[in-house]
Amino acid sequence: MRPLPIRWKFALWTVALVAVAVLVFSGGTLANIYSEQIDAVDVEVQTRADRLRPLTSLQTTYEMIDEMIRDQPLLSFALFDQDGRLLKLSKPLSEELARTALISPELRTVKGKDGAWRLGAYHQGSRNFVLAYSLSEMEETFGDILLAFCLALPIALIFAALGGWWVAGRALAPIRDLTSAAERMDSQKFDQRVVVSHAKDELARMATVFNAMLDRLKQVSRRQNVLPQTRRMSSEHRLLLCAERLNSYCVCRVYCRATKGNY
Repeated sequence: MRPLPIRWKFALWTVALVAVAVLVFSGGTLANIYSEQIDAVDVEVQTRADRLRPLTSLQTTYEMIDEMIRDQPLLSFALFDQDGRLLKLSKPLSEELARTALISPELRTVKGKDGAWRLGAYHQGSRNFVLAYSLSEMEETFGDILLAFCLALPIALIFAALGGWWVAGRALAPIRDLTSAAERMDSQKFDQRVVVSHAKDELARMATVFNAMLDRLKQVSRRQNVLPQTRRMSSEHRLLLCAERLNSYCVCRVYCRATKGNY
């Protein structure tokens, strides 16, 4: 399997990092929004419960409940007597769901057949009542947000990949110049040079060092070309010196014989 080019790796790493960052940020943002919405619902339920607690008349309680439901259609109500018998129930809250709130009075989220509810049980004299707030609209809103996020995430990742590809291409351009210069260089020609950018970064330093290396190689090549010529000249000089010595020797022998002297 062929290894991926660095440009592809950079683009893929960019996509992965952007995806993780977007998921973490979006998850944290959605969790924070959901928590704030739940806190707002709890405040509203608690406020309405505080208005119902002091009431002693059953008729006044019914009237107050009807008024609250008209003001907030997502609110439902269930009233039980001291023996646990159901006295009043507003739809769409079911009796089964309302009785689960009596077991645990604190505000909590409960899943029902028609969606999630925020339930709380309170005392009103000898009676108990349950306030329930439907979270259906909030769930629909979060569903729309998640759908928009899922549609926008691939587009964001595509732009991240293109951006990573472009940045990697710009970053690797000096390295491609170095590679091209090295490929054009042979054992006799070291005239190739790489353009050094004005930015004093690692790539500019690499190009400077590469050009300096070519200068040194060029000097070494020149010395190697001069050395054979020097050796050739030295050899010719030694031959001439030997010829002169031989010539002198021959002259001396001839002179000695001519004068009948001993050599």
